[in-house]
Amino acid sequence: MQAKGIGELACCGTAGAIVNAIHTATAIRVRDFPATVDKLLDRLP
Repeated sequence: MQAKGIGELACCGTAGAIVNAIHTATAIRVRDFPATVDKLLDRLP
């Protein structure tokens, strides 16, 4: 059936969606992964 990679397609945009949600909530653009709290705390007002 060649269906071994069918779940990978749904995971491609997940990281980008999470980083966009962080940007919407905090107005901080995280440009490298993983997006951790340490990268956000020093840039919060």
